[in-house]
Amino acid sequence: MASTMLLKSLGFVVASSVSENMFVKDFVPSLYQPSPVLSVAPRAFGLVVMVLTGFSMWMLAFGMEVGKARGKYKELAEKDGEKDLERYEYPNLYVSGTSKHAKAFNATQRAHQHVLEVITQMYVATIICGLVYPLTTCITAFLWANGRSAWSNKYKDEGAENRYGHAMSIWIWQGLIMMYLLSFLVGFNLIAGHFF
Repeated sequence: MASTMLLKSLGFVVASSVSENMFVKDFVPSLYQPSPVLSVAPRAFGLVVMVLTGFSMWMLAFGMEVGKARGKYKELAEKDGEKDLERYEYPNLYVSGTSKHAKAFNATQRAHQHVLEVITQMYVATIICGLVYPLTTCITAFLWANGRSAWSNKYKDEGAENRYGHAMSIWIWQGLIMMYLLSFLVGFNLIAGHFF
C-alpha cells in the first residue's frame, strides 16, 4: 500500500507541477504575477494562505471540542459511579483507565494530538511549495486538510478502529507525501535555477 501511495503521489506531483508550469501560467498569467502586497509571492499564493487559515480555524474549533469532551466525559463518568475523577482533569493529557468514558475522551484527544504531530511540517512545506507552485500546493493542502478533518472526526466519534472509515481519510498521508515530494521538486528547481 505504501509503494502504491508513493507512486500515486509522485504521479500527481509531476503531472500537476508540469501542468501548472507549462499551461496554467500561460492560461491565467495574472495569478502568477507578483503580488502587490508581498512581491516575492505570486498572487495565487493567496489561495494557499486561505487554505491554511481555514484549516487553522478548524484546528481551533477542534481543540475546543477536546476541552468540552474533558468535562463531558468526566461528568458521565461521575454519573456512572467511576472513582478517581481527577484523571479527567488537567494537566493529564490522556485519561488513564479503560472505561467507556476514558476511551471516548482519549479518542477525541488522540485525534487532535495526531494533527499537532504533523501540522508544522505540513505548514512549512505548504508555504515553501506555494511560492513556486501555488495551485498545485493549494489543491494538495486542501485535500490534506479535508482528509485531516474527516479522519479526526471519525476517530473522535467512532474510535481508533474506524478512523479510516471515511473516503477522504487516506489524504492525511497522501497529501503529506505529495507535499514532501513537491518540496523536493522546489528544492531541486532552486538549485538548478529553472523549472522541471
